[in-house]
Amino acid sequence: MAAATATNGQTNVTVTVNATPVPTAQITVEAYNDNNPINNARDLTEPGLAGFRVVIQDNLGQASQDAFGKPIGTTYQKDLNGNFIIDINGMPVVDIVGTGLILTDSNGFAVIKYMMPAHYAVKIIPPTGETWYQTSTIDGTHLIDAWVKLNEPAALIEFGMVSTHASFGFVNPAQLPWGQTPPTQGATITGRLVDDHFARPPAINSSFPGAPVPEGLIALNNLAPETGLYAAPCNPDGTFTITNVPPGTYQLVTWDVPQDLTIGFNTVTVTSNGEVVALGDVLCGRWHGWLEGTVFYDSNTNGFRDPGEVGIPEQLVNIRNRDGSVIQSTFTDDTGFYSFREIPLNFKWYVAEIDTERYKPTGMTAAMDDGGGPIPTPNPTNDWIIPSFGKLNPQPQVNMDTNSPNYLHPIINPNTGNNLSRTEKGAVITDVAIGSLASTAGLQKGDVITEADRQAVETAADVETILGKAKDKDTALLLVNRQGTDVFVVLQMR
Repeated sequence: MAAATATNGQTNVTVTVNATPVPTAQITVEAYNDNNPINNARDLTEPGLAGFRVVIQDNLGQASQDAFGKPIGTTYQKDLNGNFIIDINGMPVVDIVGTGLILTDSNGFAVIKYMMPAHYAVKIIPPTGETWYQTSTIDGTHLIDAWVKLNEPAALIEFGMVSTHASFGFVNPAQLPWGQTPPTQGATITGRLVDDHFARPPAINSSFPGAPVPEGLIALNNLAPETGLYAAPCNPDGTFTITNVPPGTYQLVTWDVPQDLTIGFNTVTVTSNGEVVALGDVLCGRWHGWLEGTVFYDSNTNGFRDPGEVGIPEQLVNIRNRDGSVIQSTFTDDTGFYSFREIPLNFKWYVAEIDTERYKPTGMTAAMDDGGGPIPTPNPTNDWIIPSFGKLNPQPQVNMDTNSPNYLHPIINPNTGNNLSRTEKGAVITDVAIGSLASTAGLQKGDVITEADRQAVETAADVETILGKAKDKDTALLLVNRQGTDVFVVLQMR
C-alpha cells in the first residue's frame, strides 16, 4: 500500500510502490555479562550471554509473526543473487518454519529477520533457574525501543556510534569474584537506598532523602583494575549490609529490579578490618513519576475515605493523555490499592480515571508532591491530616482564580481542616441515552458536572434539583470537567 498527497486542481500525482514481496526490516540484539565493571555499558572484556530469550513487542503486544505471516524465526529460500524465490501467489518460499523462539547465540547475539518496518520494544529473558539482574535501560523499563525501516542494516549508527539495535547488560551475583570466593574478614558497609526527592524550580539543584526503594540492587566495583566484585538485592525497605569488605577504595553501584532508577555510582573507602562504614541514605534518581492511591466504597458519598470504608478490589484505573488516549491501565488489589510507578514525564498533565461500569464515582481526594524538603512525619491516627504517606511533601492548595475574592487564599479541605489535600466532587455522567437532551447538548459518558445554572453541585441530586427549578427556562448552562478540561455545555430545556 502506498499514497501521495494531491492538492485541489492538481491533474496528476506520482505514487511510488514496492514490488512484492516488499523489503523487510531486521532487529539485532545483544546480551552481555556486565561485570567488568558493573556500569550499564558493554566494555571490551565483557563476554556475551548465550541462551537468553528475545521477545519482540509492538503496539498490540508480543509479536509472533514476521512480515509474511509466518512464525518469527522462519527462513526463506533465495537465489544466488540473494533474492527471494517466489511461489505462484507472489510470496517467498519457506525454507524452514520458525518456532517463534529466538535465543542469543554463543556470542550473545540474535537477529530477528523479515519484520515489518515499525517501532518495536525488545525484551530479554534470562534462562529459567538462573539469577540475572538487568543493568541496562534507556528510558527506565526492562524494554529497549527499536525503530527499524525497510532494508534496515544490521548495525545501528547513532551519534557516531555503531551498535546493535538493542543491547542488554546483566549481572549474576553468584558468578562475581566475591560470589564465588567471599572474603573472610574486613569492614561492614551499611546504608539505605532512597529516592532523590528533587526540589521544584528554581531550586533545581536541591535534593533530599525520599521514599525507600522497594526493589533496590547494590554492587561493588574494584576501581583498579575496574571489575565487578559483588552484587545483591537490598531488603524490601531499601536497607543493605555488605560484610567482610577488605580495606580499599570501591565504587558502590545502585539501581533496582524494575529499572525505575537511573544507575548511580558512589565512592566508598574502607580503611581497616572491623570498621563499620555507615553510608546512611544513598540518594537514587528516578526515570519516572508515580501515582498511587485507593478506590473505596464511599458509603456517605463525600469523596473522602472515612474510617470503616472498605477498598474495592479489581477496579480498573486508567491514565489518559490530554487527547483522551489511554497510556496505562491497572487494577486495584484486594485492599483497593493501585500504583503506577512508571509514568513518563511530558511536562504537561495526565487524567486519572476509574471505570464506571460497576460503581458510580462520588469524588476524589488527592495530595500532590511539592518537591524538595524533608518528608513530613505522617499523623499516626489519620494519614490525611499530614498526607505525606512517607513519600511526598504535600503541596499546600491555594485559590489561583484571579477573579475570585479569595484569590491566593488557602483552600481548606473540610475533611481534614487544612489545605494539604483537596477533595473534589461532582455529578458523574455514567451513560448518555441516544436522542436525549443530554446527547443533543453534547454531554459524554465520564463528564463530571461541577456547576448547573451557575450553582456548584456535588451530587446527581443537586443537578436534578437545580435543573428542576430551571425547567421554565429555554436553556441551562452546565460546567463540565471532561478529562481534566473545563467545558461549558448549553442544555436545551424545551
